This record gives sequence, C-alpha cells and structure tokens, in this order.
Amino acid sequence: PDFLFEETADAMYRRSWGDRLTYHIGVGYLVGLVAGGSWGLYEGLKSSTGERQRIRINAVLNATGKHGPGLGNSVGCLGMMFSTFETLAFNFRGEDDMLNVMGAGALAGGIFKS
Repeated sequence: PDFLFEETADAMYRRSWGDRLTYHIGVGYLVGLVAGGSWGLYEGLKSSTGERQRIRINAVLNATGKHGPGLGNSVGCLGMMFSTFETLAFNFRGEDDMLNVMGAGALAGGIFKS
C-alpha cells in the first residue's frame, strides 16, 4: 500500500534523537505508572474486602506501590527500544514513513517479550 511509504509532516521537521527518546520514555513510564497504579488499586481493594479502613488503605498502598513502578519501568524500556530502533531505521533508510515505525515496534516488542 502507498500509505506506508508516504512522507509525513514529521519528515519536514524531525526532532532530535534525544528529544524523541525523552518523549517516548516519559510517556511510556507515565502510562505504565497510571495503568499499574490502577491495577494495584483494584487488587488492593479486592484483597482487603471486609477489613477495617486502615487495613484497606494499607493494602491499596502496598498493591499500588508494587504494580505501578514495575509496569512503568517495563513500558518505559519498551519506549526506549522503540525510539532507538525507529531512529536507526530512519538513519539507515533515509526516509521517514510508517515502515520505520512498524519495524521498530515489531523489533522492540519481539525483544521485549523474549
């Protein structure tokens, strides 16, 4: 399909590798932290059903602290790998299109899951 090889508006002005890396890691960590914190909130409330309020608050804080940073770090590392591979693909191919993004995502996801 032709849409994979069309240059995007980003090709005219491309941020530096450091800017893109910082953005991808930051957004990834924030999304992972919020998702993991929400998961911890659910787990903490579920595991402390019928307990006193202080015990429930403690269970929620413990579960949120357990799941939030771990998932945030994982998604941040995924963002770092994606950003690195996308920049390498751009420098190697000399084009800024969706093929770079798809290849970087597939490679980062494959390495992350291995």
